[in-house]
Amino acid sequence: MKRTNFIIGPLLLASGIGILLFPGAKRLSAYQPTTLNDVKSVKDAVSACRQTGLKNQDLVAYAQKLVSRKFAVYSTLNLLDTPNRAFLYGLGYCTQYNLALKYLLERL
Repeated sequence: MKRTNFIIGPLLLASGIGILLFPGAKRLSAYQPTTLNDVKSVKDAVSACRQTGLKNQDLVAYAQKLVSRKFAVYSTLNLLDTPNRAFLYGLGYCTQYNLALKYLLERL
């Protein structure tokens, strides 16, 4: 009997997590990519930052502000999205925000 509980417990937990994530995934289908000053993707953000002509700390500050403004909505409805996809939609949570900024800064 203990063996059955050992197997069923994790399955119930996994199905519960799936049920919690499903409504968020369903709602995400209504979201559209957002654009901020012609910046849609992280690659666009790299180009926009390079076009400013800023250097060093000024460039980093500009990139931080750009990512912050692009992530207009804090949301955990898209937990499984990559940082680049979350950036594209303009919504995500702290890890997605920070990894999108990391990706941008690495390219600069």
